[in-house]
Amino acid sequence: VGEQLRPHLFGLLALSGASYPASGVHIASAASDVIRAFSANCLSASLVWFLHDRKMIVHMTDDIKELCAMTAVAASASASNRCLYGRDAERAGLWVVALRTVVYLVANSCHHRCAELLGDYDS
Repeated sequence: VGEQLRPHLFGLLALSGASYPASGVHIASAASDVIRAFSANCLSASLVWFLHDRKMIVHMTDDIKELCAMTAVAASASASNRCLYGRDAERAGLWVVALRTVVYLVANSCHHRCAELLGDYDS
């Protein structure tokens, strides 16, 4: 099943750390639930290498930095749309969803004797 999801992983992983308006927080939460179930039940060593080769953990952490308003892009984006960034995203629970998802994925990848995603998260 995990291999069948390979073409969709980039989009799925992006959903968990994206910024949403207050009415769309459920999307991040649902994506997180799917990713956590996937990483617990469908992850394999080949998929860990795929995630590493595509730098997906790096992309996820970059998205989280934007969500937390740690980048200039996020600061300007929050003024021009209704999506939540910074403190507003924290109050809505988006920080917790995004961080929990990436940590859970990295932790489960270590069960496959692959520390590559842990290294990606550290960088």
